Amino acid sequence: MDDDTGRVDAADEPRRVLEVLHIVQDALGLDAGHVDSFLRLHLIYDGGTTAASADLGVSAHALRASSRDVVALAQAIRAALEAPDNARSIVATVASVPSAIGRHAPADLGAAQRAGGVSSVDARALSRVTGASYHTARQYWARGRDLARVAAWTFEHNGRRAVDHDQLFPGGL
Repeated sequence: MDDDTGRVDAADEPRRVLEVLHIVQDALGLDAGHVDSFLRLHLIYDGGTTAASADLGVSAHALRASSRDVVALAQAIRAALEAPDNARSIVATVASVPSAIGRHAPADLGAAQRAGGVSSVDARALSRVTGASYHTARQYWARGRDLARVAAWTFEHNGRRAVDHDQLFPGGL
């Protein structure tokens, strides 16, 4: 691959992920404000949360939290888009997110699979099954469940249903 091809491929990747991110947030009813705030924070304010916070009327803490959420969503989408055909797994995709969510995903989503799907468990049940505190389970389950829905939707959107889709989402997304 020559240098120009590499630059084009590198530029296309964020566009592709953002395109899917916008589509998936609409399809799944996710908060569009997170993506908009993230883009403003990084494109207009160069990541400066103090100025962005004042201008956008959002706390710096909320901006940082929503930025982490958007980054995790983008990472899950990217992993789903790049998953080889023989490795289309929602659990593996969410587990590949390099954060605490990814570390908790195998246990949390595994418990959901055994219970009959993501809608069959809550944070209290996950706390008992995984041994995590209720607050930890609640924090990671809400985000992990959203990432699982995003990964499942991304696989389906690209005509590549995940092997664990029916165990996690037996009634659909």
